[in-house]
Amino acid sequence: IDKKDDNKYNRLLLDIELKRNDPDYRQRFGNVVPPRLSIAKREGYTPCGLLCPNPYIQNISSFALNSFKLEDAATSHPFEDRDERLFWRGHIRGRNGKYPNHCKSESGNYARLSAASLTSERPDLFDIRCTKCEPRDANLYPCSHLPYDAAMNWSIYHLSNTIHGEYIDQINFTRYQHFLNLPGSTSGSYSRNLNNLWILGGIVFLWQSAHVEWYYPALINGVTHITVNRSNAINMLQMIRHNKSLTDRLRTGARLIHDTYFCPDCFASYFEELLLRLRRKFNFHFLFDDPNRLVNFFKTRVDCNQFVQIDGKKHNRIRFYDLSDLSCTEIFAFAMGSLPVRSAGGRFIKQIEVSI
Repeated sequence: IDKKDDNKYNRLLLDIELKRNDPDYRQRFGNVVPPRLSIAKREGYTPCGLLCPNPYIQNISSFALNSFKLEDAATSHPFEDRDERLFWRGHIRGRNGKYPNHCKSESGNYARLSAASLTSERPDLFDIRCTKCEPRDANLYPCSHLPYDAAMNWSIYHLSNTIHGEYIDQINFTRYQHFLNLPGSTSGSYSRNLNNLWILGGIVFLWQSAHVEWYYPALINGVTHITVNRSNAINMLQMIRHNKSLTDRLRTGARLIHDTYFCPDCFASYFEELLLRLRRKFNFHFLFDDPNRLVNFFKTRVDCNQFVQIDGKKHNRIRFYDLSDLSCTEIFAFAMGSLPVRSAGGRFIKQIEVSI
């Protein structure tokens, strides 16, 4: 990856996508398991897969611009003048029987409701609220391993007056000293919210969870962040608010995580290193560095009609184009940049909006 060239970065990550649900995959490749990349793991590091950043950033320039805006906002709000409560905004979207085995996907929503109910108990310490509040109905859809306690039930019953909150743009998070990250509502692991908390000039709190992301080995509880749960959150927050040396250490540690892993160049460098190691591990150079061999691979092992062009040049818009009118040779040349990127691409398929 050329980190200074957005077009090369985008082309490597976005331009060509092979649809995964190929019905005759096993017929072609047998039981071979391809290298698997994962943006998070719910149960620690053991499950299969190499952890990598989520490429939602689209390109380095837009990612850098967003970081600069957040840093400017943080600088304009001195820490001492900020709200001292522990802050979070997001969605609680209970499964409510929408999916088979819905309880397996409920841990993130359970954690979010558990944390938000702290606001019901101590609104002087917590501003943890949901902008979209649809907690699971425990009477209709009970999950034996995720029982609601009295505070959680009370918060649901008095939803509009307790844990429902207005939307706050991320640039205004800098009005607060303390930021909480909670597990994702979809599966209880990755939440994009955390990526931008490290640069906000405050203290990062992580809700206790087994899930891990690519940079988690660098995190040290009490140095880069504070880990909390329902039972200790009140005591931990009160202790930090009265301990300046710990406050200073945690703010410095949080900023170090951003400067080491989430600066735009750091982000791209990690991707580069990850792909180079994959290349060495699986000897990809025997295929990728020989144009004739690679084109032959496309022709004999891949259905080129399954490829699409993904145009991610707009800051918050991704467009998909059908490439079925191109031959495998043309697709290869197009992906490698030896054919000019077509302004109109192929037949337009769909467009999605992406929030940064």
